[in-house]
Amino acid sequence: MLNFGAFLAFMGVNAAVVKTFYVEGRKRNLVTDILAPVAGFLFCAAIWWSLPALAKWIGAAWVLLGFIYLAVLTHGFRRAPARLDFAEQ
Repeated sequence: MLNFGAFLAFMGVNAAVVKTFYVEGRKRNLVTDILAPVAGFLFCAAIWWSLPALAKWIGAAWVLLGFIYLAVLTHGFRRAPARLDFAEQ
């Protein structure tokens, strides 16, 4: 179950690199902004896909519970979730 979330997060990081540096960036580098993160995404996706079925089911249930919790917390997504403020007081 831990690997389920970890590899999903790694795939999200790689997707965010493409979006941030290639889609929104001014200087576009094919290797560092597209090829490397896409390769990382595919590598993580392959490992995620090979996880045991039980890990996928438990991970999916955990994600669903988190989604339901967020929906309740935000009153059906009508309010923004609480934000953390890391500014020193």
